[in-house]
Amino acid sequence: LLNELPIDIKFASDIKLVHQSEFKHEGTLHSFGNIYLHNVPYDVMSSQPRFHWQLTDTGNAKMAVAEGILKIKPAKLFEHVNNVLFESQSSFSYQLIDEFMPAKVPVPVVKPVPVIGSNAASHITPITIAPPKYEIDLHIEQLINNTNGLTNTDIIKKQLNTLEYYLQLAIVHRQERMIVIHGLGKGKLRDEVHNILREIPEIRRFKNEWSGKYGFGATEIFFKY
Repeated sequence: LLNELPIDIKFASDIKLVHQSEFKHEGTLHSFGNIYLHNVPYDVMSSQPRFHWQLTDTGNAKMAVAEGILKIKPAKLFEHVNNVLFESQSSFSYQLIDEFMPAKVPVPVVKPVPVIGSNAASHITPITIAPPKYEIDLHIEQLINNTNGLTNTDIIKKQLNTLEYYLQLAIVHRQERMIVIHGLGKGKLRDEVHNILREIPEIRRFKNEWSGKYGFGATEIFFKY
């Protein structure tokens, strides 16, 4: 595990094989430091162990904990090994994060005050629920007209807030499926989208596969109720 950020991080790692934990390790990794985690036999990789990871910025409590699951398919591993041999390299790597994101601030829920009396019905304001979307495009130029002055953190926050809004709408309307267009780039937005999808119990599964319309730039979501 390599920390190329200029800050100390707290890490937790758990290697699971067939839902059983094989090796756990946690600790603090100094800026620009590295640590050897564990050795996994090559033949065990055919069973596709899952590498669960969690990272915390130790110097800024306002940053969210970053976490995810890394799974390397046997065919991909074989491709990596071939590339390493062909290019005379010593290793290959996966980037987990490039920066920490601010923690989400919970929005306070304002409860309506009931009106008691014979004219109570006339004081009730109907709640309008926006129509759901079966396709949402998270490219920032599709969400706002002007990005001047916005940092990368501001942009991805807007994109993820939009995603969560339409996911909740889809669930309210008991939508069966949805397409989320996140594009390719370095894959940061796609990874953040997938992290959110893994936390929503109403999502049965999602897939990011090639299609003639989106290439690999979209994820298809299937809901369950």
